Amino acid sequence: MTQADMVVDGVLPIDQMREYSAPTDLVCRRVPKEILEGVYGIGIGVKEIEEGGTGEVLWEDLLSSYASELAPVFVLFWHELTVSRSRNDESIIWYARHIASRTTRSQGLR
Repeated sequence: MTQADMVVDGVLPIDQMREYSAPTDLVCRRVPKEILEGVYGIGIGVKEIEEGGTGEVLWEDLLSSYASELAPVFVLFWHELTVSRSRNDESIIWYARHIASRTTRSQGLR
């Protein structure tokens, strides 16, 4: 059993994980693309065999798709956080909750 197997199977705690590509690759091999897309609310672009790819989800595909979907949320939050430095903490907390609820609703999680 590899360290990636133990992280994915829950034997080793994920917060002590130093290397992420092997466990992510293992998840991509174990979980079908449609499930990954549904759970994370993202569209994963896979390079087909005709285009020189494997036709399977690679760990790079999953992580880049996830990052590109979440980047606008983080940019909006960071902008509001930096603009609102003069505001009180309650407005920052409200905005964070607002962005989080908007994101989870768009992904069908609520």
